[in-house]
Amino acid sequence: YYSLGLLMAEMNRLDEAVDSMAAAVKLLHERARVRYNYALTLRHLGRDADALSEMVKAHQTDPRDPGIVQAIAIFYIQEKQWGKALPFAKKLVELVPEAPGPRQMMKQIQQKILSENSDQK
Repeated sequence: YYSLGLLMAEMNRLDEAVDSMAAAVKLLHERARVRYNYALTLRHLGRDADALSEMVKAHQTDPRDPGIVQAIAIFYIQEKQWGKALPFAKKLVELVPEAPGPRQMMKQIQQKILSENSDQK
């Protein structure tokens, strides 16, 4: 189911991909990357709440996967939920301290939070 779901997603047949991915999640619920790819498929279909829920479950399954942490941070950034994005950006910096991107992401989020706080005063 997982391989079929990936293939269907690659072929941009997302409605079929999401069904296969859902079946894969039921069978391989302990594999964070299965949930991660399922969440991405849901996101591409516009099912954002379901996508976030699955991505959080993937993170709970493997909290040390930087791809999952980054995906959650980006989700919150796209929704302009800076306060929710910040902890994931910080965690990403901890997981990949040598990478400059996560540090830049974290600083941008912190600037957005400061900007919003100063606008509210």
